[in-house]
Amino acid sequence: MVATFCYAKSSKRIDDWFKSTTFYTKYVLAIKEKKGMTLKEKIRINIIADAFILFSVFYIDIWLVKILLIVLGLIKHYYFIKKIKTIKPEQASDGIKTHA
Repeated sequence: MVATFCYAKSSKRIDDWFKSTTFYTKYVLAIKEKKGMTLKEKIRINIIADAFILFSVFYIDIWLVKILLIVLGLIKHYYFIKKIKTIKPEQASDGIKTHA
């Protein structure tokens, strides 16, 4: 995600493409406009991210990397719980603009 963001910023065409994706309009734009995310969206994103983090923790044999991944997962949960506002589903569908 970070790599895509950095690469997209270096290319106007890729930046325009990324901003036209459903992912951008559904999640990034809502957060960018300081609206927040629904509880369902937060749970779905966290479950997917946790699956990848847990897979990595069990797959990697380096203890330092395992600890860093667990800390990263905890920070992610803190950010989703405390920093991203939870909104009702009706609020999520109201006022989302699409960029083409």
